[in-house]
Amino acid sequence: MFDNLLQLVKEHSGNLLGNDSSIPEEHKEGIMQTATAGIMDHLKGLMSGGGIDKLKEMFTGGDIANHPEVSNMTENVASDIAGKYGISQEQAKDVVSKVVPNVMTNLAAKTNDPNDHSFNLQEMLGSLTSHASEGLGGIMNKVGAMFGK
Repeated sequence: MFDNLLQLVKEHSGNLLGNDSSIPEEHKEGIMQTATAGIMDHLKGLMSGGGIDKLKEMFTGGDIANHPEVSNMTENVASDIAGKYGISQEQAKDVVSKVVPNVMTNLAAKTNDPNDHSFNLQEMLGSLTSHASEGLGGIMNKVGAMFGK
C-alpha cells in the first residue's frame, strides 16, 4: 500500500515541489516519502485508536479535503517535514496543504470506485491494522459491514 500511496503523493506534489526553488532538490524525494509515511501513520493511528467511524466518515462522507482528520494529518505532516528537512513550518504547511487534501480526496475516490483496483478499502484497512485484540478477521468483518462490502 505504501508504494501506491507514494505514487499518489508524487502525482500531487511533483510539480509543486519541482517548481519550488526554495526547497533543495536533494530533499524533494524525501519530502514525498515523509508525506506518505505521515499519511500512513495518521491512518494507522485512527485504526489502532478505534477510529473506524472516523475512517468511514472520511472515505464515504463527501468532502474529505475539509475533514478535520485531514486537517490534523496536514498539520502533523507539515511539522514532520519542517523538522526533518530544515524548512520553515509555514513553507512546509504551504506545500503539504496543497498535497495532503488532494491525495486523500483521490484515495477516497479510488477506494470507492469499483472499477479501480489500485486501492481496496478492506485491504488498505487490513494493512493499517497490525495488532488487534479481536483479530484481523473480526475487525475486517466489522469494517466490511460498515462499508457495505
